[in-house]
Amino acid sequence: MKDRLYIYMIGCLLAILFFIPSCEKEVNSSSDDTGYILLGVEKNEVLYTKAGEPITDEILGVYFINTATTDTIKQFENYKEEVEGQRILLPAATYDIVITSSSPDEPAWDTPVYYADTTLTVKSGEIASAALECKIANTKVTVDFTSNVATYFSYYEAIVTGKSGELTFAMDETRAGFYFTDKLTVTLNLINKNNGLAFQFIKVFPDIQPRYHYKLKFDTTEGGDNAAGGNIEVSINVDLEEIEYTIKLPEYTQLMDMPKAPTTQIETQLTGKEETSDTHIAFKKIEGETIADKHQLIITTQAGLKNLYIMLSQTFRENDNFPEIFDWLNDENEEIRNKLNISGSYDTDQLIYTLDMKGMLNNYLTPYEKSNKVYTLQIAALDVYQQEIITTFSYTVSPDLDLLTDTPDIIWATFAVLKGSIDPVGGSDAKFIYGKSSDEESSWKEISINNNEYATDGTIQQLITGLEPNTAYSYKLVGYLNNEYSEGDVIQFQTEATPTIPNLNFDDWYTGSPNSSWFPGTDADNLYWDSGNKGANTVSAVNPTSKETGNIVLKEGNQAAAKLTSSNVNAIIMTIFAADNIYTGAFVSSEISISNPGAQLDFGIAYEGRPTKMSGYYMYQPVTINTSSSAYSYMEGQQDTCSIYIALFDENWNGPFRVNTQTGTFVDFSVESCIGYGELSIEEASKNNMSEYSKFEIDINYRNYIRKPKYVLIVASASKYGDYFTGGVGSTLYIDEFELSFDYNAASFAGTNSILENN
Repeated sequence: MKDRLYIYMIGCLLAILFFIPSCEKEVNSSSDDTGYILLGVEKNEVLYTKAGEPITDEILGVYFINTATTDTIKQFENYKEEVEGQRILLPAATYDIVITSSSPDEPAWDTPVYYADTTLTVKSGEIASAALECKIANTKVTVDFTSNVATYFSYYEAIVTGKSGELTFAMDETRAGFYFTDKLTVTLNLINKNNGLAFQFIKVFPDIQPRYHYKLKFDTTEGGDNAAGGNIEVSINVDLEEIEYTIKLPEYTQLMDMPKAPTTQIETQLTGKEETSDTHIAFKKIEGETIADKHQLIITTQAGLKNLYIMLSQTFRENDNFPEIFDWLNDENEEIRNKLNISGSYDTDQLIYTLDMKGMLNNYLTPYEKSNKVYTLQIAALDVYQQEIITTFSYTVSPDLDLLTDTPDIIWATFAVLKGSIDPVGGSDAKFIYGKSSDEESSWKEISINNNEYATDGTIQQLITGLEPNTAYSYKLVGYLNNEYSEGDVIQFQTEATPTIPNLNFDDWYTGSPNSSWFPGTDADNLYWDSGNKGANTVSAVNPTSKETGNIVLKEGNQAAAKLTSSNVNAIIMTIFAADNIYTGAFVSSEISISNPGAQLDFGIAYEGRPTKMSGYYMYQPVTINTSSSAYSYMEGQQDTCSIYIALFDENWNGPFRVNTQTGTFVDFSVESCIGYGELSIEEASKNNMSEYSKFEIDINYRNYIRKPKYVLIVASASKYGDYFTGGVGSTLYIDEFELSFDYNAASFAGTNSILENN
């Protein structure tokens, strides 16, 4: 079967499985000529080599796709029960046959995805047969910590991240992770046994291939005068289907400086405009005119640059035989560099690399004949320690036309901003016409544009709301140019999905060790929320966070709420104040110390939705603050306050944020990677002796409406300053029925000075 179909099915068809009913689907054919297909399938359990065995236990979906029309003529959810040994009746035609297991493309423990395809021609009255070998289609990853690591480190874990998510390989994790990815990022967290100091290393392993088993083996080597992680050694052993990376770690006994990861600076000067650092550049391509006087990316490293990967979108490769990704520093790619009109210079003394892309804007990027063309360019800079920073540029290039439908760059789940342009001199009566792509154009809606609202250059933007999530829409701009009717091309866009966060209603709970801790979730493998219970239970049989079934919101189907009570935890050597909280993420460890008690938490879970509000119900019953750390002793005697907030972070978060209360390491919500934030108002957080639930609504304010989230953090706490061991023993917060809204909300864009705020 052709490579293009294989790639397409792996990337897209797996997702279709989750939206297909579990019955056979059949498309009627106008032809009376029919024949049969008889399939046999073997399962190849081995990565990359060796023969398979008859399929026995795997649930496999089967798809019969007409090669000429690309229509799925028949599909079955279970090969074993519905297809094996059966003659499948089909209209006479040539078919691409795809067989795949229904696993998602996100990483999963011990869950390989099986795949097979072939092409058969069905002839009238005949039986066509095929024997397919269903092979593992994704990449297997295991992590092994040698006994030497346990000798020098009291805690260690490896967070392995692929394209669509991550898995955490803890100290005793023996399971294999399966990924669909072309690159693995390994974040290694360590705590030195000698002095309790924490270390973190990040390694990037590019060029990951499917159907291989990658073994990540962590060992130690003598540290000498190495910086902390400065001389990590990596050896690679390739043996048929297995690739083993041995990562040697220094046996550090004191804290030493780790070279910082690379940083970048963008300098762009479009002709006749002010200098900017924007990563999205839009311009009209006019023959003979210069677009930019300056456009460069400056990469600064402390350790030196090892690789500079350039990743090109499909639009770069439409007319040129460019690879999807290549290493800029490799001289073998000089021809590509020249054709793209990009040059580079390296200051070896300052370890600064400058990538000059002005020529690309002026000479390479061109629009389509009657519509915009959008180019996306990603630049991944890796230093000699494999520390990485990725910068993404997008370029919207418009043709030199008097009326143009523009490609939208603001597309959310239920609203979008339509864009276009019209000659500001001779243009009039402009309007957008839009509707679902599946609907006839005659049923589309119209939105007229006031002539006074044209920008000086004729650009037009229009916010539309009330759209359906995960739906394809089309639109165009029409108007009059010097009294003659004109219309732009039809542009299509897809609204975003509205993904849920599991257990937002706090109905699911289970108990587990130690001391029967309450956990918000169905079981250990479905735990998206956590609390301080495990830490408290380690030293005392206390559950500050607990399932509440008696005092819940009166709502049909509601089963439980969360009860958070700040309390003292009686350890053997001391009493520790535990401000009860619940959060999306995972508890890591606690430290009982008279001089400096604390805990480590992983804040945040993977999430890519863009809600505009979070609502829910709460009931707060605070007491006076009666315990504090020295820095907050002035608060004793004041009424305690609670806290509920939500924050969204972009791809600059490589994984959950490791909070460490001992070292004062907390999430900084002012950083650029925090693109959205909202919290309970001071008035609501300070309410006293509430006897019933009250509904709250939190506006999520977005500081950037283009970048998309990768992680979400939701936190609720019975004592707002509990991170600093300050609060009231006995303060109790009940929370229930949280919900996310994705409708347009002007308050979400306050301060952005955009059409989303000023509509």
